[in-house]
Amino acid sequence: VPATEYHPRSGNASYQPMPYATFIDGARDQMAHVLNAEPLFETYALNKAGSQLYGMICFPSPVTGMTLSIALRSSYDKTLANEVAIGAAPPVCANGMFRGEHMIKAKHTTNVFDTLARMLAEITDTAVGPVVERMREVQGWRDIPVHDDLFAAYMGVLFGRGLVKAQEFTA
Repeated sequence: VPATEYHPRSGNASYQPMPYATFIDGARDQMAHVLNAEPLFETYALNKAGSQLYGMICFPSPVTGMTLSIALRSSYDKTLANEVAIGAAPPVCANGMFRGEHMIKAKHTTNVFDTLARMLAEITDTAVGPVVERMREVQGWRDIPVHDDLFAAYMGVLFGRGLVKAQEFTA
């Protein structure tokens, strides 16, 4: 972990990196507490000689065949803030793109440990219910036979209501 850097005038931390293990443990523990469950699996990757972390922790959900996931990313090279995304399957792309239905971001600055702990508590408390609700809604659609035109019509309605973004719509 790189050393903390301090602002010369204020003495506040201008760069205070959070150890990856601390970040991961905090996210896992908070999500496990809210769900009262242990993770089903975890996966992590380091990029750029270990200076960037990407990870996913997946928990059981009340919807069969789906998991509640918490995606993470951070860096030791000042390129990424500590970020968390919660969803049914928040993507972490090979090019570093990161998004989810519910997200937080905390820069590596003064009080990052307290700030991130507070933000993790807030996001896990508020995100899990809406994510499970959407998962149940999607599960209810699984058995509906849909032809190409009908699917396109559904997608148009979802896009028009803002439930599907442009990038998701074209995918």
